[in-house]
Amino acid sequence: RRPIAVRAFHMARVAGKSFVPVTHVDDPCEASATHLLYCEGPVLEAAQRLRIWPDSKDFVDTATRAPASVVLKAWAEETPSDDASARAFIEKWFECGPRDPDGAEGRLGNGTAGTSGPSIGSHPSQPSIGNQTVSLPDWAPDGPPFAAARFNKYIQITRGDDDVYAWAREFASKVHALWPLLTRPPTPVDKEHSTSAIVGDAKSPSDDDKETTKKTSPVTRVSTAIPLPHNALVPGSRFRETYYWDSYWVVVGLVTSGMTHTAQGVALNLLSLVERFGFVPNGARLYYLNRTQPPVLASIVRLVYEALRDEHSVEDTAELKIWDEWPPPTPPKQKKPRPQTKAVTFARYALPLLLKEYAYLTKPERVVRVEVPRTSKAHKITGDFVELARYWAFTDQPRPESWREDVELAEKSGLDDDAEKKKLFRDVASAAESGHDFGSRWLGDSDDAGGTEKGDVVTPGGFNPGPHRALPAPQSDSLASIRTTRIVPCDLNGLMLRCELDIGFLASQVRDEDIKCGTWVKNSEASTSSSLFQVKAGRRRVTINAVLFDETTCRWRDLLLDENARCPEFAKTAKTYYNMGFTQGVRASDYVPLWCGAFEKDSKQALSVVRSLVKSGLPMPGGIATSLRRTGHQWDFPNAWAPLVHMLVEGCDGFGGDEGQKFARETARRWIKTNAQLLKTSKHMHEKYDARVMGSKPGAGGEYAPQTGFGWTNGVVLFFLNKYVYDGDAASGDFKLRGVRLERLLETIGAQRTTVP
Repeated sequence: RRPIAVRAFHMARVAGKSFVPVTHVDDPCEASATHLLYCEGPVLEAAQRLRIWPDSKDFVDTATRAPASVVLKAWAEETPSDDASARAFIEKWFECGPRDPDGAEGRLGNGTAGTSGPSIGSHPSQPSIGNQTVSLPDWAPDGPPFAAARFNKYIQITRGDDDVYAWAREFASKVHALWPLLTRPPTPVDKEHSTSAIVGDAKSPSDDDKETTKKTSPVTRVSTAIPLPHNALVPGSRFRETYYWDSYWVVVGLVTSGMTHTAQGVALNLLSLVERFGFVPNGARLYYLNRTQPPVLASIVRLVYEALRDEHSVEDTAELKIWDEWPPPTPPKQKKPRPQTKAVTFARYALPLLLKEYAYLTKPERVVRVEVPRTSKAHKITGDFVELARYWAFTDQPRPESWREDVELAEKSGLDDDAEKKKLFRDVASAAESGHDFGSRWLGDSDDAGGTEKGDVVTPGGFNPGPHRALPAPQSDSLASIRTTRIVPCDLNGLMLRCELDIGFLASQVRDEDIKCGTWVKNSEASTSSSLFQVKAGRRRVTINAVLFDETTCRWRDLLLDENARCPEFAKTAKTYYNMGFTQGVRASDYVPLWCGAFEKDSKQALSVVRSLVKSGLPMPGGIATSLRRTGHQWDFPNAWAPLVHMLVEGCDGFGGDEGQKFARETARRWIKTNAQLLKTSKHMHEKYDARVMGSKPGAGGEYAPQTGFGWTNGVVLFFLNKYVYDGDAASGDFKLRGVRLERLLETIGAQRTTVP
């Protein structure tokens, strides 16, 4: 890999490989043709079956050399008769692969150029992508402001008696330097030829086709990329586009880095998708339009709102003071309206779009009525049934970006009935919608595994794993038993609670501003939403604590519904599903509702959840393991993911009192060290990490190779560096930060280290 500076400046010099912008899908015929080309049909099947690119996602990310309608017409007129002719057709009508960050095409048959994410090195002062300059006016080349303001030359982070140096300021600067490399410029819209295409000087596949292409359509090239109006931050590697729930932790990192303007742009990009489609797709690609991801948009908007409020507080106060002191004009003229703060202006724009997304999130297919047994304690609180959220992808076909994997899964599953295949494909896509794709929580065969709570790995309480049972090499549990739509995820319902709380908060801010300005109306959208979402949040809090909280283990758990929950004919009805009880297994997602505000701050219930987490076996030297199931899937043991680590750390810190704060600080510092150690040895930030040993290696497993970059990892570690590393007065000189000793922490929460016979 070339150093960052060399690679960045090379971007603008790739001969003939300029970055081509993408426009909106406004032509219905061309939009339909694009869908048929990339999301279903014979061309998709041929390209994936022939394995022209090792990664299934590469084909659907590759642009054509002509409009989609022209390519489909060519296929109909010269339908390939064998594999060789099909391969020749693909090579003729499609580019050589997805464009990498250098603006260059990939290589046919050899994967995509530049499969690794950005590596650490010197950074450019004026980053560029292709022939376009990426403007990041709020990015500081010298590093994030908090590092320069708080850290002395270095801070020593230790784990017990094992001293490992982490040069905090240098580490923060290296991670901060990756933001330009993960930034993609906004996409200009070609209003004259708006055809869902990548617009540019598209060359026809051959000289013979040149005249035909000119006569049939404008000079365009089709891509699945959805245009965005502001700078987009991508995760990295194969993930070349904006992703929905990744964006929350990217925004967390941008705000921590003092890049509020860029963070606002990320939020506005997501809001533009809601404005256009009614929801935020899984990612900014046409093939993701049948599903979303965990609902974090309201939290993103609130985070940006608070950042704008704090950043512009002095400026807004001065402007309001001038307005207050300005003498009223001579009658009959009226004084100019009271100026609004920049934060409230942003919230006012976002509020109706958040309500629009909420309507999508609460569609009948995504809300299930769950029976509450009359003999349960919850029945006295909830009545005979409750309404809870689940994941439901609006597709029953193979995922275009993983078409080959889904078709092979259906074949291996031995499903002959088309209806059963459709259920399988929907459950697979719904698991992808969850962001946890894939893991044992969605699988039926995991109920039969042996070990701790029917898991297959034993990890006593505390950060150090302790003795393990002798295990064979992990064998991936088959996705054939997947049952996503039968499961009521506790973390999803927690996130819906947080969504409702954040919408209510933003609405109240807009309402309060209206009152100050004298423009308040009783039944305004802001006034109505403020009170309505307070009620909704209160109802959901009661529901998830009554139905999804396990008092025995002091954690929330996923709920299993009867088989009818998978049937699309029941999805739009008010049918009540039978409660089959909690699913098996201990998972990090079980503790997410604490971060979402399911229990009151410093309450006995919140403290019990913190103690349950510490004793669960999930906290390990390298982070918090996703689960205790060793299945070979990436959202299982031993992988640790930045979003889960962040949510659990912040949940314990914000709601778990002194014990939660101690645990949060220790876990955050271990996560920092894991990231720093692996950055030093691999020169990359990673998508996921192995939780068993601090900084040992990246995570593994799943249906694609481990990725680097990496947006949400960078955001979380910068946030942790800012919040949990500094402890003292940097002006007094160098100082050491020692984490809470494990034994003392375990004594505090009453956990006992056990052994396995």
